[in-house]
Amino acid sequence: MSSVDRLLNAKEVCKLTSVSQATLYRLIKANKFPKPLRLGPQVTRWRSDEIAAHLDRLSAARGAA
Repeated sequence: MSSVDRLLNAKEVCKLTSVSQATLYRLIKANKFPKPLRLGPQVTRWRSDEIAAHLDRLSAARGAA
């Protein structure tokens, strides 16, 4: 596994992606967004590199359309 810049909480991911938490979890359920890491019973975090890669894919898809 490559090094991870940061682990982001849901609030940070929502700010980066400009979506609400409800939308974030809907996208995850639909397999359209990276799943978070479970660090504890009530602690989830996303790898910043996975979020950046996801946003890059969205940008590339928009450019190809």
